Amino acid sequence: MLVVKILFLHFLIVLDVIKQVMGNRYRAEVKALDLKSFHMDKGFIGESVYAPLNRSVVLKEVIQIIKKEIPNVEAIDFSSNRLPTLNQFSSLSEHATHLRILYLSDNRIANIAELKALKQMKGLKVLKIDKNVALEKRFNGEIDLIHSVQKILQTLQSINDNNIRS
Repeated sequence: MLVVKILFLHFLIVLDVIKQVMGNRYRAEVKALDLKSFHMDKGFIGESVYAPLNRSVVLKEVIQIIKKEIPNVEAIDFSSNRLPTLNQFSSLSEHATHLRILYLSDNRIANIAELKALKQMKGLKVLKIDKNVALEKRFNGEIDLIHSVQKILQTLQSINDNNIRS
């Protein structure tokens, strides 16, 4: 029982550190949350906390924090987090209903079907998914990738800095 209590207390401490780091990375004036290379944030140094977003339990907690603390966020940068899947993002779409800009560059997304987790993000206008090498290798160039993304996410106006709607 003591071990369980200690683990729970450690979990609460980790959550508090994650909240602090997220708070420092949130820009209220533009409603933007910068989670790029999240695990490398200097706020984790000396805290005995390793919080990589490619661990589903960490990403789940980050999404819960967004739900509770910043549900009106309009832009999130998840770049450079080694995300292999977007499974958790269907939950994000339920909680961050004002999300318009999403950066997923430089991750490990390998399958275009992963983007189906974003379909409920009806307000999403801008998506960056460049530098997902395994994904890019499946297409014959940027235009082919953009067309495939458009088939899944029809409300987008920009993909990888390419305007697709006027």
